[in-house]
Amino acid sequence: MSFADFNQALITLERNSSQNPTTTVSFQMFIRNRVEILKSSDVRFHLDHITEKLAFRILAHPLVDVMSNLEIAKFVVGQYLHFAAEIPRITGLRYGLCHDEKIRRSLLSVMSEEDGYYPEAKVHQQSHYSLAKLTAESLGVEIEPAIHVGTAILLAALEMEYRSSLISGLASSYAREGLYPKLMPKISKQLSLACSSVNPIFFDVHAVGDIEHSQAALECICELCSAEDLPKVEKSVYLGLGALLSWYDSLYMEVKCQ
Repeated sequence: MSFADFNQALITLERNSSQNPTTTVSFQMFIRNRVEILKSSDVRFHLDHITEKLAFRILAHPLVDVMSNLEIAKFVVGQYLHFAAEIPRITGLRYGLCHDEKIRRSLLSVMSEEDGYYPEAKVHQQSHYSLAKLTAESLGVEIEPAIHVGTAILLAALEMEYRSSLISGLASSYAREGLYPKLMPKISKQLSLACSSVNPIFFDVHAVGDIEHSQAALECICELCSAEDLPKVEKSVYLGLGALLSWYDSLYMEVKCQ
């Protein structure tokens, strides 16, 4: 069943249920089973389809192209330091809003990874912020730079979205982390052009790890959501990608004005 067919079937079944007691029982059973239906790949296809143009604008953003310049690379990666420092705290807000034990464990696993905490690991793991510092230092960024207004606005916007509801935070994570496996290799490539000795580990880790993180967010969404929640999911997906695009726009305008 396609996503559109699912919604149409829901509307038809709900209309019929008000006229036929037998259909009412069927409708109630359908309502209980909607979560299972929402686990299908149709949800991912639908969300990716409605954000296709927005995602393309981010992947083809001119800021990525100019990061082959060393000074610009330092500036952008310096702002990513602020992002890496704050995003675990912001995404951690989802944990406090969640009361489902299974989903809480999934969220805690992601939080632990980003903070570099692996209880069963045989070797020491590093937090994502530590990885961002390694990348920055390999470019010659020794001191964390002042936060740019665009970065501050991005972090404030994401925090508001994550505080608003668990579903909103999950959808925002899904949107951004679903894009990173395509975006981060582009950034790593440009950084290597800017500096042959760069260590792009922060971006490389996200290129790989966020495949799993995005899928985990999608599964949590499908566990929690019914069809009535999908407009909220769509809005938060747009806001998550829109905040990222606006951030890139602001940083690009800054380097163009220098």
